[in-house]
Amino acid sequence: QTPALLLGGGPTLDAGIEWIKRHKAQILILAAGRISARLLKEGIDPDFIVTVDPNDVSYDNTKQMEAFSEKSVLIHTNYAHHSLLAEWRGAHTFTDRLFPWAESDQPDNLATSGPTVTNTMASIATFLGCPQIYLLGVDFCYGAEGQTHESSSLENQLGEMFVHTIGQKVRTNSGRLAETNDAFANAMKEMDHAAQIAKQKGIAFYNLGYESASMENIPFIETEEVQLGDPEQKEQALQEMVQALDFSPTVAQKHYDKMKKQLQKFRKEIKTTQKLAQSGLDAAKQLFENEQQLDHLTQKITHIKTKLSKKHLETMEFIYHYAIDAYAKFMDPSISDDEMSNEEIKNNLINFFTAITETSVNILLNLDQGIKHINNRKEEAQGERKIESLINFWKQHNEEGRVLVWLKQYALDPNDFSPEHQQQIENLIAQFKQKIQQTEDSKLAKKLKNNAENLTTIFTLTHEYFEQGKVESLEKIANYLKTKKSYKAKELLKLTLGYIADLKGELSDAYTYYTQIEDQKLLHIALKRIVQLTLDKKDYQSALNALEVLTDFSDEYWLSFADLASALGQFDQALQAYSNYLSKHPKDTTAWIKIAKQLIATGNKEDAKEALNQVLKLDPENNTALTLLSEISNLNH
Repeated sequence: QTPALLLGGGPTLDAGIEWIKRHKAQILILAAGRISARLLKEGIDPDFIVTVDPNDVSYDNTKQMEAFSEKSVLIHTNYAHHSLLAEWRGAHTFTDRLFPWAESDQPDNLATSGPTVTNTMASIATFLGCPQIYLLGVDFCYGAEGQTHESSSLENQLGEMFVHTIGQKVRTNSGRLAETNDAFANAMKEMDHAAQIAKQKGIAFYNLGYESASMENIPFIETEEVQLGDPEQKEQALQEMVQALDFSPTVAQKHYDKMKKQLQKFRKEIKTTQKLAQSGLDAAKQLFENEQQLDHLTQKITHIKTKLSKKHLETMEFIYHYAIDAYAKFMDPSISDDEMSNEEIKNNLINFFTAITETSVNILLNLDQGIKHINNRKEEAQGERKIESLINFWKQHNEEGRVLVWLKQYALDPNDFSPEHQQQIENLIAQFKQKIQQTEDSKLAKKLKNNAENLTTIFTLTHEYFEQGKVESLEKIANYLKTKKSYKAKELLKLTLGYIADLKGELSDAYTYYTQIEDQKLLHIALKRIVQLTLDKKDYQSALNALEVLTDFSDEYWLSFADLASALGQFDQALQAYSNYLSKHPKDTTAWIKIAKQLIATGNKEDAKEALNQVLKLDPENNTALTLLSEISNLNH
């Protein structure tokens, strides 16, 4: 009967920290692993930590969760990063299937579908039957100043708020139209759908983030409206869960034996499938080479395909999903397709069987790696006798923290070891602690820094903020760009400073910044803005100068230059500009009419008639040209 609080890493987490501190004993806290550093800093112990992703960046982003090993329960997907699981010293459990392939010995478990860790947390809280589920830091959109994550996150510190992707806009609970990306938008729809289904079970979802994306089935409420639970009841339920998650040495060794047996069994199945596919590949390569062998080879290939699709159907489905991109096009090639040539049929079959054999090799490598991991875990039961091979394995697989799990699980005291082994353990623990504390050179930091060097999104945001008149947001981008040393960053800074001065009405400064730009793409934008500024100030000569420079970017600007010159009575410049344009675009009837009107205005009727005749050659029924010719004729009479 305890309500649940799902904590994500979005910007709205900041506003709720103090409230969480006051009421953490009265609500079941499920936290995304990525916010472990923030919770540790704030002194908030989550009841459950949830981790999903298998990539190395996810490990860097989540590794500080190990500080909660003795306090929290870890819930992970069956594909979460192996180092996070290997180094976790406390109670833990998994979602979904024990094996990713078809296997009868599968537990009846909670199936989760993502797409984000917060969606998985929602599934868990619903599965546990929590009557109310509250979201905080689960925003599915960017903050008002473009921030993507809570304030202490590495993303926020490194300025990732300026390098996020933009795909859509959503309305927040505050009514603001917020930027988001396609992944967030998809996750938001899934969360809203999960809340709709949960209603049928009597479970209500609420969002505590005022600046979070608004969802139909998840209304916003203030923290004062949260229904809190009984601390004693919550603590008792947690203790029962931890007791149920028995992973004592005896239980662990039985689990390893079971896993090893199943991996070896599936390895044998993959080898059989690979052998069949290789036989099919050999036959496919000979297809249509010898007419006398054609029937025999066709029958052999058909027999192999039938065997694969029937006797090994579940294995083939696993291979297909394991590497769908490798051979989706060749999943069901036909030998008798009338629309395909012999060569196409042969190549299709070769690609089909090649995909199976190559994918099988990759699967076998991973199965062998899994068996090695299991053997390592089984060796852990032998204590100090295997310490050399254990430490080498842990270091090789980025599992330095496993030594702490090992010592705890088997109740080992390093003081009982030899001095040499004691030193090795001390060194390994020191390496682990250094790895956990390291953030500046982590893979996540490198990824964010690399993203930051790609200024495409910053450029987009700069333009959007200028159009929206957001001076403070532009100043924040300017401060960020000042820290960058690249040429493109310096050039974008000039445009940003120009925009800021422009919005503040400091037009002289804006003009100075704009004219200092050297990058051609940004200069094009700046010159267009200079034209608008100078026209607003009625500084027409400066506008003409800017338009003349713009003609280097597009011939179209010759027409704008000519129109303005004509309006200013600079007829010779106007005629020359029209001529410059028409020399490159002689079929533009609109331009011919413009120059004809200019010639008429200056009394040059013969040249005007020639220009209008050019129009009629291109468009014999052009009414404007016919009318102007008629007017010239009337003037002559």
